[in-house]
Amino acid sequence: MAVAAGLGFSLLMTWWRGPFDQLTGRLDTNAFDFEGVVPIAYTVFAASIVLAVGTILRRTLPAVAVAIVSFLALRLGIEGWVRYDHYLSPLHKTWPVGAPAPTGEAAGYLGDNGLTFSGAPDAARRMFDSCGVTETNPRALQGVSHCLRHHHVMQYAIYQPSSRFWTFQGIEASIFLALALALVAASVWWVNHRLV
Repeated sequence: MAVAAGLGFSLLMTWWRGPFDQLTGRLDTNAFDFEGVVPIAYTVFAASIVLAVGTILRRTLPAVAVAIVSFLALRLGIEGWVRYDHYLSPLHKTWPVGAPAPTGEAAGYLGDNGLTFSGAPDAARRMFDSCGVTETNPRALQGVSHCLRHHHVMQYAIYQPSSRFWTFQGIEASIFLALALALVAASVWWVNHRLV
């Protein structure tokens, strides 16, 4: 039932988010957590927590409460501190100001971006003032890109390209399915050896 529910949810969300994925990519947190195979793994993992805790406590409501808290803590922890920095090393790219961003950067997960300059902070401020930089968004930099290139200013991005969507899906689904399998095995062991 958990697999069927997760699969149905994933298919529905993939269909519904299709237009948004064209704009923001599938590595965006709003897409990644609801598309592909990870919703299935999340559902199986959540069900296995309820099963394991319910087997030990022999009470349904506390088991559900522990499952919700445990599931959210692990899932949000992986999303915030593990997924984009540790599954695969992010790409680091620099390119001239005013030039197009690297392929895959816009549709992937952007960890950090901005301008880089190999000078002292005071020199950078003076150079920005002399070039007339008031904002650092790409559209505002178009008008001053020649001046910034003259001062060897580069744009940079640290990102996960959109091509890694299925790799990240496989890694995260494997983590949650392995934990689910361990919890089910622990539940079986508890029933066979600890219950009187």
